[in-house]
Amino acid sequence: DVYNGNMWNGKKHGFGTYVWAGGNSYSGMWFENQMIGKGIYYFSNGARYEGDFVDGNFNGKGVYYYANGDKYDGDWVEDKRTGYGIYWIGETIKYKGNFERSLKIMKIFQF
Repeated sequence: DVYNGNMWNGKKHGFGTYVWAGGNSYSGMWFENQMIGKGIYYFSNGARYEGDFVDGNFNGKGVYYYANGDKYDGDWVEDKRTGYGIYWIGETIKYKGNFERSLKIMKIFQF
């Protein structure tokens, strides 16, 4: 693992980039070793999340770009799609509505 960024009292703190041995990486704000605030998390499979982090989790508003080209733009709570969001398959909106722990609650389809 490699970290390049600000430190405070021996902890990741401020802006920095962390790369895990498995290929995932995070570039953004840190607070006492926790991903927090705005950042981008890159997955080794080509997916990425751009948005808000709280206590190291996707929390708040964010966009998840799937490796296959799909995309989710909306609310997150503890790494789960929770709240209002829009899910695209390619360039087409396939779902617009509420999610609860990544499950669709209400469906509105566009063809």
